[in-house]
Amino acid sequence: MSTARDLIAGSMRLIGALASGETATADQQTDALTALNSMIGVWSTEQLLIWAKVSEDFTLVPSQQSYTFGTGGNFNSTRPQKIENAYLVTGTSPNVFEIPVDIVNQDQWASITVKTTQSAIPQRLYNDTAYPLSNIYLWPIPNAANTLRLYSWKPLSSFSTADSTVDLPPGYEEALRYNLAVRLAPEYGRPILPQVQEIAVGSKAAIKRMNTKFNLLISDDALLQRVRTFNWLTGE
Repeated sequence: MSTARDLIAGSMRLIGALASGETATADQQTDALTALNSMIGVWSTEQLLIWAKVSEDFTLVPSQQSYTFGTGGNFNSTRPQKIENAYLVTGTSPNVFEIPVDIVNQDQWASITVKTTQSAIPQRLYNDTAYPLSNIYLWPIPNAANTLRLYSWKPLSSFSTADSTVDLPPGYEEALRYNLAVRLAPEYGRPILPQVQEIAVGSKAAIKRMNTKFNLLISDDALLQRVRTFNWLTGE
C-alpha cells in the first residue's frame, strides 16, 4: 500500500520537479504534505467527493437540550460536514422504530417560542455548525435516555505524516496525485502539461459520478388515480 510520501513523489515527477529515482528533500515533503492536506480540506466541502454517509447512534441525556458534536464532545465523533438525516430510535428488538426528527435551520429554530418544552420524542434538530465542535439542539428537550441516530457526511481524512498510508476507495489515489501536481506546479515554476491537467479534471469528475446519489421521484397516490370527468351536455 502506498503512502503520502509516494503520492507526493509521484506528483512532483509529473511536473518535472523530481526525476525518476530521486527523493524529495525534507522541506519539499513538508511543503507538499501541507498542500495535500489543504487540498483534501477543500475536497471535504464538495459532497460528491465524500464516498459514504455515516450512520451513528448517540444516547440522549434527560433534560439536556444541547450537545457538542466533535472529537471530545458529548457526541464524541468526527465533526460532520453536514447532518442529512436524524431519527429517534425507540423500541426493543425485533420491534425497533426510527421516528424522523426534522432538521431545521437557524430561522426555524429561532421561531420556536417556547424552547423549554420537554418530551420523550424530540421533533426538531438544529445544528449551528460551529467549529471545532458544533452544537446540536433538540426540541422538545428529551426527557428520556433514548437513542438519536444521525446520518452525516464526514470530512475526508488528512495525512498526519508523509508515512501515512493511502487507504482510500479506487480512483482517489490517482485523483489526489494529479490534482496535487496541478497545485504544486506554480510553487516550482513548472508548466502544467495538458495531459496532467486533463487527468486531474477527469479523475475528480469520475469520483463525483461514482458518488452521485439519485433521488427517487415520488408522487402522491391521489394524483395517480383516474379522475372521473363530467359531461355537461349529457349530465353524466
